[in-house]
Amino acid sequence: MSTSRLNQIYYMKFRSKIDLWVVVALFLIVALPVGLPLFYAFSWIMLGVAVITGAILWSVTFGISYVVTDQKLLIRCGPLRLGQVDIMKITVIESTGSMSAAPAASSDRIAVYYKGSRQAVVISPDDRKGFIDLVKAINPDVTLRL
Repeated sequence: MSTSRLNQIYYMKFRSKIDLWVVVALFLIVALPVGLPLFYAFSWIMLGVAVITGAILWSVTFGISYVVTDQKLLIRCGPLRLGQVDIMKITVIESTGSMSAAPAASSDRIAVYYKGSRQAVVISPDDRKGFIDLVKAINPDVTLRL
């Protein structure tokens, strides 16, 4: 991207890639402990708990996003803002197979390393190439290890 094109980009949102196994796991997390008792003894309270739990898990999982502005990478998980990284401090972006807890709903993940932190932020943007291209356009010093 040219500098003039970059100046036009102020806000770009990337959703998390979502694997089918994540959706199945969430369904089982809600259905088994909360949903199964409803078959044996119906309770409006248990139904309410199941609906609220499902809605929270749905909004957090399908609401994972990564917002790139001209200065920051903002990480959101549903209604929660999990953090931000100064794009000019990003040093390395690399592929990772890490399945550690992270704001990423896919096993197709990248680790973003930045100055001032020993740990990486692990994310899974659905448009991985577009995300990396935009970060590199803002900070050409980022090293790629893909």
